[in-house]
Amino acid sequence: MNHDDPIDLPEVEVDVIDEAALRALADAVGEHGTGLEVTVKHGATMFAPEQTFGLADSVDALVEGAVLGVQLRYRFGELYWMDTILRTPAGYRVVRMQEPATTRGGVE
Repeated sequence: MNHDDPIDLPEVEVDVIDEAALRALADAVGEHGTGLEVTVKHGATMFAPEQTFGLADSVDALVEGAVLGVQLRYRFGELYWMDTILRTPAGYRVVRMQEPATTRGGVE
């Protein structure tokens, strides 16, 4: 890549939601998303193994304050998405971006 080449970054959506909206988001992803991957962030530099938390458990842990954040990667329709959800004093900060299918290694 040349330094003069433009970088093609995905659009990012950011919002702060309450617990009810967080649970509705998780329900929608669980019901309509496919190829779901859940990663839980315990601390500043530590991630939990993916297999230790399912979607509902990760949301419960976030609401209870047992984890700092949750990352959801999934396919919705023909598009791949990554939602990073962090607990904040104002609610839950959701950062969503569309992922190129090429970064997913063909997860269905």
